[in-house]
Amino acid sequence: MTAQPIEHGSRQRAVLRGLLDRLVQRPWFRAAILVGSLASDVDDELSDIDLLVVVSEFSRAWRERGELEARSAIVAWDASPVQDRVGAHKWITRDLVLVECLLGEPGAFRLAEPYELLAGDERILDAVPRRPRLTREQVREGPPVDPIERAYDDFKNTVRARQRI
Repeated sequence: MTAQPIEHGSRQRAVLRGLLDRLVQRPWFRAAILVGSLASDVDDELSDIDLLVVVSEFSRAWRERGELEARSAIVAWDASPVQDRVGAHKWITRDLVLVECLLGEPGAFRLAEPYELLAGDERILDAVPRRPRLTREQVREGPPVDPIERAYDDFKNTVRARQRI
């Protein structure tokens, strides 16, 4: 299984290419689905990578999640696994790219438009239930955010505000 080529030219896309290269080598890997600003083509130099990874064996994928960083992380943290079927592993790379990698078995998470299948069999998308896009209010009401992620988001928002001046 090989990863689909990704456009060159951004820190995020370089990190994403490396991550996909590592993912497709894993025996539990089934598909990688890009969501968020990169999938919407509204990304900027501070955008994070939001990736849904469909796996065949969650427990093994979860045990091996740290290997996805390829020693590029300066910090990493997890959102607790839910019912041993889905969990989020997040890290910030040395190039200051936040990677949010949701690992889950088919049907363990829901998918909203827009998205882009980057690697894997497109038939796997049939096993991933759909949901409407979340509003900003729904995102704010979600689970607590890790303090590192909150600080990173504050940093991005501050820089973006300064760029507009």
